[in-house]
Amino acid sequence: MIQAKIKKILILFILLLLFGCSNDGTAKFNEVLDNMDGINNYSTTSVTSNKYVVEVDGVKEEIDSEVNEVYKTDGNIAYSNIKTTSSLGDDVVEEHYYKDGLYYIDNEYGKYIVEGSEINKLISINSSIIKDGVEKVTMKKSGDYYILDIIYSQEKQEELYSIYAMEFGLAIDDIKYKPYVFKLKVNDKVVEEETIIEYSYEGKTSINVYSKTVTTFTSYGNESLKLPNVDEYKLISGEIKEELPLKEKLVNELSYIQKGNKYELIFNENETYIFDFDLNNFTYKIGSESYTYNWVNELGTYGKCTFDFKKDSSFGICSEDDLENIKITKGYLEVELIQIDETIESLLKVGE
Repeated sequence: MIQAKIKKILILFILLLLFGCSNDGTAKFNEVLDNMDGINNYSTTSVTSNKYVVEVDGVKEEIDSEVNEVYKTDGNIAYSNIKTTSSLGDDVVEEHYYKDGLYYIDNEYGKYIVEGSEINKLISINSSIIKDGVEKVTMKKSGDYYILDIIYSQEKQEELYSIYAMEFGLAIDDIKYKPYVFKLKVNDKVVEEETIIEYSYEGKTSINVYSKTVTTFTSYGNESLKLPNVDEYKLISGEIKEELPLKEKLVNELSYIQKGNKYELIFNENETYIFDFDLNNFTYKIGSESYTYNWVNELGTYGKCTFDFKKDSSFGICSEDDLENIKITKGYLEVELIQIDETIESLLKVGE
């Protein structure tokens, strides 16, 4: 009997040695961040797996996508190779370089250089680690490594999920979400990161989103990079950007697809922006619903509802939601134009 108890204690002791037990990992978390601070030569690989379940008018569709990225920097030049695959078949491969304020992009639309963008910077090694709003850090031993589970306050989780909600034009109160998962596998530095987000929205269009990203730090201090042949790239500087036709900006800078005199951008799997230069219309489509703004007569329409932006009045059969979505559509148009340094007045000049 005594031998049996001793055996159980020994087994428990061995398990604790192998796998460790959960305890406060705050000190280890801070130690790892300090050790990584200032490191500017490293490389990572990451895999993001996304699953969307979209239901529109009772029709449900499941969409899977995966983003594989290799990122390297030697502290002077940064390089990334991004491959996106989707169950919809719209696979994309891009290569990016960055140096001295210039961002070199090579994708299906060609090779070009963007100057002075906020994205044009070397990525801090700690950029993906959210340090504020940490409520507690648990830690357990796993072989030669420690697993840190970073748990954020409710307020911080709302802030983080608000960003995802905004991508669908929603507020944090519109979605239901599960706890934000962020784990680190570490020794003296980070070896691997894991992030999981999961949220849903129920409405005329319902959506469930699950996204998991695993990033592995593959090397520290071993990178030496060179720029590609820059003569093959077309410069789109602030000065030249003003001279580029608006339609060309839609394609080169916002990835719109040209179809005759229409330019379309599909995003979030079931939403579409359409510039129709024959009809002078901008249309926002979500599922089977379409909202349109005409930039010449300044009329917004949805079904039998029309809103006159000049007179700030509506006619036809309109609900409050209809009018709100028509106004939001004009807002979407303005945001698209701002991104390419244009205005609605610019649209009026197209074709002159």
